[in-house]
Amino acid sequence: MNIAIIVGENLLERSIMRSYRDAFIDLGHRVYVKSFAQGYTENDIISIIDFKPDFIIFYGNIGILKATKGYLFRYMKIPVVCLYYDNLFFGLNPDFEEEMKNYPEYYYSFIWDEKFLELYNDKGLPNGYKIMLALDKKNFYPMEKVYAKKSLSFVGSMPEDLSDFSTGNTICNNFIDDVIKLKINNIDVPVLEICDYLYKEIDEYKLVERIYKNQENDFWRGIYLNIHVKGGTEYRKYVSSIIEDVDFYIYGKCNIIKNNVHIKDPVKYGEELCKIYNSHCINLNLSTFQLETSVNNRPFDCFGSKNFLLSDYKKDMEIIFPDHYKEVTFKNFQELGEKGEYYLTHDKERKEIAEELYNIVINNHTYHHRSKYIIDCISNKISKRNK
Repeated sequence: MNIAIIVGENLLERSIMRSYRDAFIDLGHRVYVKSFAQGYTENDIISIIDFKPDFIIFYGNIGILKATKGYLFRYMKIPVVCLYYDNLFFGLNPDFEEEMKNYPEYYYSFIWDEKFLELYNDKGLPNGYKIMLALDKKNFYPMEKVYAKKSLSFVGSMPEDLSDFSTGNTICNNFIDDVIKLKINNIDVPVLEICDYLYKEIDEYKLVERIYKNQENDFWRGIYLNIHVKGGTEYRKYVSSIIEDVDFYIYGKCNIIKNNVHIKDPVKYGEELCKIYNSHCINLNLSTFQLETSVNNRPFDCFGSKNFLLSDYKKDMEIIFPDHYKEVTFKNFQELGEKGEYYLTHDKERKEIAEELYNIVINNHTYHHRSKYIIDCISNKISKRNK
C-alpha cells in the first residue's frame, strides 16, 4: 500500500508518528511523510496527492482540512485514518461529524480509550476501532542496570499555576472540584462514571448534565478539559506529598518541597527517558484524568525496556497483562504504599515480573503490531471502495 503520514509540531505526537512510519515500512508499505508543523501550502497538498496514497494517517484531526468544495481529502477521494490518543471530543465538531456520517467510506477512527469509543459509536459515527499505544523498540530497550540506590521516579510535569482553570460559572467550578476530589479518593473509577454519580446525587449539578447533553463542546472543552488538566496535576501533587521514607525523583516542572523529593529537569522522550527508567527501582505511573479505561505509553515503554513500573489501575492493564495486572497496579493509596514497600525490598520478585512483562510487550504490543492491526481493519474496506 501507499501510505501518506501527516505530522504536526507536538514532540510526542511526532515520535508516535515516526514509530508508525518505521513500522509501516518494515511491513513492506511505501510511506510518504509530510509535516504540517508550520501549516501547509498548496504544494504540500499536491505532493500528497501525487504520491497516490491508499490512505492518509495522522494524529488527531491535523489532516482534516476543509476546502471550498468540502473536506479536501474526501473530495480528492482519499480515505483518512485518525489516530486518537487523546480525547477526540476536544476537537470534534458537528460539521465534521455530519461529514463522517455522510461519507463513511472515507473516515476511519482509531480510538485509544474504550469509554470514548463507546460514545463515538453511540453517536452513529462510522468505522471506530479500539487501539492502544505501543512500544518502539528503537527508543526503549533493555540497558545495563544501574541501581545507585533504592528509589522511585515519576516523569511528568505538575504546573504551579492552576488559576486559569475556571469556567466563569460557580456551579461548574464546584462540579470540577468535586469530581477531582472524588477521583483522587477513588482512583480506579473513571471520571465519566464519577460525573454520572454527581448528576444523580446533587441537584444543582443537573445543570452540568444538561450542558453535557445539549452543549457538548462546552462540556468537553470547558468542563472535562479542566478536570483532566487541573485534576491530573492535583492528583500527582497529592501522591508526591504522601510518599515518605524513600527518595522520590520527579523529572518535570514541580514546586513540591520535601526532604525526600528531588526535582530534576524534564526528560526528552525516547532513549533519554529509557535511561531514567533504568536508573530507579520503581517507576510510577500517575495517569492524567482523560485516561478513563486506557493506559498511556509508560507501561509499554517501561516494561519494554525491562524496567519495573507501578501504575494506577486502568481496565486496559487487565487486557495487556491479564495474569500480572494485580501485581503492578494499585487501586488506592494503601495498595500503593504496600506494593511500593514490597518491591523496594524484594529485588528478585521485581526483576522477575519486569522480565515476564517485557516478553509480553515485545511479543504483542509494538508499533509493528499496531500498524498491522490498522491495515487488517481497513484494507478490505478501502479495496472495495476502489473497485
